[in-house]
Amino acid sequence: MPDKKRFVFAERRKALYIAATCGLTVVEEQCQLVGYQIYIVEQWMCDRNIDSNVVKVFTGDKNHVIQVTVIAISTAELQHPRPQVQSFLNGGDSNIRLKSTPLGDIVLTDPSELPFEMDMVLIPDGDYDKWVKQAYVNINLKRANCTGRSSLNLQPPNPASEEKFRSLYKIADTVDFQEAVINLVLTVQIALYLFKLLDKDYVDGLICNETIHALWAFYTGYSPVKTTEFTLKEPWLEPHLVAAIISKLIMCRNKLQDSNFTTIKDPFVDYENFRFDIKDYQRAKGIRPSRFLDMETLSKLNEHTFNLKMKKVIKSKLDDISGISNSPLFSETSDPEVFRHHATIESLRRIWRPKLKSMSTKRSRASGTAAEMFNRVAVSLPWINTTAENKKIDNHSTISSIVSPTSFRTSRTESDHSQPSTSRPIPKIENTMSPNHMEQDIPSYVQLKPPPQNKEEELQQRDSREEGFVPLIFSPSVTHHKRSISDSILLSKSLSDYKPTQPFLQPSLQRSNSTSSLIVLNDQPNQRQSVSMNVQTYLTYQRLCQQQRTLEKKLTDLTQMAFVYERTADRLKEVCEKRHTMFEVTQNESKELMNEQIETEQRLKDMEDNSAKLHYELKALNDKLKDIEDNVGSFYGKVGVLERKMDDSQQSITTMLLIGNYFNHYWVKFKEWTQALFSADA
Repeated sequence: MPDKKRFVFAERRKALYIAATCGLTVVEEQCQLVGYQIYIVEQWMCDRNIDSNVVKVFTGDKNHVIQVTVIAISTAELQHPRPQVQSFLNGGDSNIRLKSTPLGDIVLTDPSELPFEMDMVLIPDGDYDKWVKQAYVNINLKRANCTGRSSLNLQPPNPASEEKFRSLYKIADTVDFQEAVINLVLTVQIALYLFKLLDKDYVDGLICNETIHALWAFYTGYSPVKTTEFTLKEPWLEPHLVAAIISKLIMCRNKLQDSNFTTIKDPFVDYENFRFDIKDYQRAKGIRPSRFLDMETLSKLNEHTFNLKMKKVIKSKLDDISGISNSPLFSETSDPEVFRHHATIESLRRIWRPKLKSMSTKRSRASGTAAEMFNRVAVSLPWINTTAENKKIDNHSTISSIVSPTSFRTSRTESDHSQPSTSRPIPKIENTMSPNHMEQDIPSYVQLKPPPQNKEEELQQRDSREEGFVPLIFSPSVTHHKRSISDSILLSKSLSDYKPTQPFLQPSLQRSNSTSSLIVLNDQPNQRQSVSMNVQTYLTYQRLCQQQRTLEKKLTDLTQMAFVYERTADRLKEVCEKRHTMFEVTQNESKELMNEQIETEQRLKDMEDNSAKLHYELKALNDKLKDIEDNVGSFYGKVGVLERKMDDSQQSITTMLLIGNYFNHYWVKFKEWTQALFSADA
């Protein structure tokens, strides 16, 4: 790799991210470098303008090992580096130097040259990515005023600091402490990011300087609600401010949902898609779409009054029994206790109200008492009583309410010879309830008479029905039945299993008698078959009919859709054929243009060759002209010598003749040479 230079970085994850974004070559993702130590600098970690957070020191001790990644950077990139690469190479100090190692060059810093207020912490095993989360937790506790005046270290927080943090922010005891600290800060940072107060690159769970500035900007500019009075003299992660920030974002989400602009349940998890919903709302309201909850968007949302649809019947009972609220927030709040009780979003429940999945088999005293009370309340609800004592209804009216009288068509001749039918005993309908009233709290629609246990009981029931009688159906009296009695009789097994043993005879009724109260027997049996159907079968039939109608409607819709798709496909086919023809024409024209271009290039090449030849010949001609000038100069010298030797009169004439002959001679030669040159070119 002659044109690339290798560099060694201790912050592996950050270096790999920069290599991926800038297109650098990764030689080794993780390897060991012996003889070095690294320190975390608290001020550099909290300052987002400094990319590197560590100081690397050469010790030469073989026991000192650091975990590094090796990246190759080209010489062109080093000559003109990108800003993120340059800042990462320089680190947080300008007094740096490069040292060659077997893996590549490493950037070293002399700790003695750093300012005295810098807090440095040695990383024990040299693995920065392993300890950075612990450093985040300790810095967050320090900036939340939970560690006192102790300096930064990489030790787990003491129980006092943990207890103070949990009581300060009302964190549940069952949540892992490190996860709670990181997730709490991360949730606040996401809210500040959606309020356009914090950059997305700073959302990592660390209370940095930019996060502190964003908290102060929210407190001074966004007017957080103060259900509990609190004041901030200096910016920090104050619990009331945390509740106000998160509750404001939740209320904005609820208002967007009430306006049908979002379906996202948890904006703290899917916040990027939530920004697109904010953009849709801004476009609908004529606001410049920034995809952030800026002041203009918040003022427009505050004009909207929404109604949260909530069923309070069972929830209020559960809240009274268990003491736990499952209702969401109806308004903004700054009270951490109220906010904790109404944290119903999944990401908030992980911090304040976690689900005890590992403790599903265990029950506390409070939960057991609440469950027992709920069972008592459920038992005391007014269920339908269907005992025998409460059924004070005549059997005749009961049967008449079930079996409707059938209208018979009779002729006038048959009515003259009709005989009145004798009344016969009506079979007694067995009660569907047990005599000891143990089933009085069971709804009537689930009470059925159990089937006979053996064949003897079945034969007894059959004999009681097969005594050769025809049931006389009386006119139904106008009786207002309760729902429980009608349901229980409709589903009674004794009626559902009843089948007439003798066929109905076609009656001939007298005009004076009521057609709804008498059934007259006739010698001619009714050939119409008796069909019985229970309620469950009828309901199943109705449901199947409904499904059939739904499927037919869907089939019609699919047929229309298929027809539309076929028409669209035909149009697309026509357009495709037309475009194909146009493409072929364009292709042929382009081929012709290419041929013309090739011919033009060939002519240009020939012209270049000819121009080169002419240039060469002109150069030769120039050389000959120079020779002629030299000869003319020597000739003038000779003429001067002759003039000095001759008389004055002879000198002028002779000189003129000699000059004329000389120019004539060379002019003739020049003309011949020019003619020969042009004839050769032609």
